[in-house]
Amino acid sequence: MMANKLLFSGALGAGLAIFSRFAIIGTSVHPYALNGAPIDVVAGDWFVGKAAASVLIAHPVLGEVQIFNTHVSTICSGHCI
Repeated sequence: MMANKLLFSGALGAGLAIFSRFAIIGTSVHPYALNGAPIDVVAGDWFVGKAAASVLIAHPVLGEVQIFNTHVSTICSGHCI
C-alpha cells in the first residue's frame, strides 16, 4: 500500500510531496518567512510559498522515522530578492 502527502504553503502550494510505502502517521509544514516579492510574478515565489516539511512514518523494523523535504530556491535571472 502506498501512502502520500501533499504539503501546502502559500496560495498555490509549496511544491512539496512525500511518498512512502509505509503509513504516514504525522505531518508538519514550516513556511519560510522570506518568499520573494509579489511584484515578481514571473518567479512566482511569493505565490507558491517556500517551506520545510516533514512526515512521520511507521517503519516495520525501525519504528517511527521522520523524513524531511524542503523547497528553497527558484531560477533567478541575476536579481533575486
